[in-house]
Parts: sequence; C-alpha cells; structure tokens
Amino acid sequence: MERQLFNFRRYDFLWKDDMHALYQVFVDNDPGTTMFKLEVERLHAIEHDVVEIPDRLMVGSVCLNTSPIKDSLHGFAVAWKMRYSTQLHEEAKVG
Repeated sequence: MERQLFNFRRYDFLWKDDMHALYQVFVDNDPGTTMFKLEVERLHAIEHDVVEIPDRLMVGSVCLNTSPIKDSLHGFAVAWKMRYSTQLHEEAKVG
C-alpha cells in the first residue's frame, strides 16, 4: 500500500506549493518564451499522467477508489498549466 500511495506523492506540489508565488519567481527570472513553453509542456504531461491514474487501485485485498483524489489533482494540474500558459497566449496575441 505504501508503494501505491508513494506514487501520488509526486503530485504533492500541485496542492502544497504556492502556485502564484512560484510563478512570480519564475517570471522574475525572465525565462523567455522557450522556458514558458517547456513549463507548460511539463505541466501538461503531469495533467496527462493524473488522468491516466486508474479509477481503482488494488492494494492487497483492498480496492481503493481513486476518483476523488484523481479529480482534485486534475483540477490543480489544470490550474497550474493555465497559470503558465496565460503568458504564452498573451504573447501570441501581441506577436
């Protein structure tokens, strides 16, 4: 069971970290369009990984319903991705 739960820990930053503060640090470092694209791609991959989590996990003789966790993580992943992709959308409008 510990191993199954450990798989979810890689997504802890989605709900533990301050998205807006980290975004501001990212922007303050003047990352450029390429770095924004890479970050959006990374977050998109995380969103995809979350969607691929099985709805049920068998842990020994126990079946865990992961839907509530999966739905929450997906919402957080989308929020993070949208936060970073907004800059790319603004650049596309100007360019």
